[in-house]
Amino acid sequence: MARAGMCSVCGTNVWLAENGGCQSGHDASFISGVYEAEIPVGSGGEVLGAVSASASPHLSDQVQMAGRAGATAAEPRPLEQLSADDVDRLATLELAAHLLAGRSLPVVADSGITLVEGECLHYEVPYGAWVFCGVDVQYSKSYLAVGGGSVLGVAALGATLGGSALFNQHKKNRAAAQAAPQWRFVENGTLHITNGRFGMAGQTGWKDIWFAHIRKIEIYPDGLVIYLDGADPLKIGGIAPSWLWAVYTWLTRGQIVQMPCDAAFESRLHRAGRSLPAGLSPLALPSGD
Repeated sequence: MARAGMCSVCGTNVWLAENGGCQSGHDASFISGVYEAEIPVGSGGEVLGAVSASASPHLSDQVQMAGRAGATAAEPRPLEQLSADDVDRLATLELAAHLLAGRSLPVVADSGITLVEGECLHYEVPYGAWVFCGVDVQYSKSYLAVGGGSVLGVAALGATLGGSALFNQHKKNRAAAQAAPQWRFVENGTLHITNGRFGMAGQTGWKDIWFAHIRKIEIYPDGLVIYLDGADPLKIGGIAPSWLWAVYTWLTRGQIVQMPCDAAFESRLHRAGRSLPAGLSPLALPSGD
């Protein structure tokens, strides 16, 4: 039997490592509903399939006992899947509860990356990166001319030249749209979050973003936008943005970020077999939200 549980960052049931965290590197504080399950193994020793929630304590004891006794029981109502926004909000609330309880961020030992004196690694999470910039796009003009000296030939010549002009204008407009500043995907990789920087180990190489060099950060549903002096805006996505902002805020300012929630959010958590972190009094949503 192996231990499994729900990881609020991954948003799904995961196998747990020896330290109680998930195998993607998320700390034990993000894990809830821990249970034991049989690992399905193939003839070659490979693990088959994902973690099953069939033995999860989120299901009622009555249903599980009926299954063990071989009795006929009504099929339990399947748990709903939390949206990415709700997963992000819950992860941020759980981080706040973790910090309010006086606990420290996890420290990853033997990470294999070079750290400066006094630096420690807290998280390793997958990311995607985009840069807001323009590019040079070239296009070639096309010409098509047919006809002769007759009146019809002259008319045909005018029509084809006019068609060529329209086609070239279309190519020019398309090239201008492609060249205009916009979010352009750069790479995927692993983000190493230390107490002093974001270390980006991506497909194009390693890049360090030291917290002291960050001039501004904006939060969007699809990621954090980081502004550095003299550089194009950089978006880090693929990670719960509010959670990442909360980690950054704690590391740079020592402040705990709390997410507002309401009865509708709590209801969605309940339908997904989740609950608000114990010991946390979440903020109510402002009137009108």
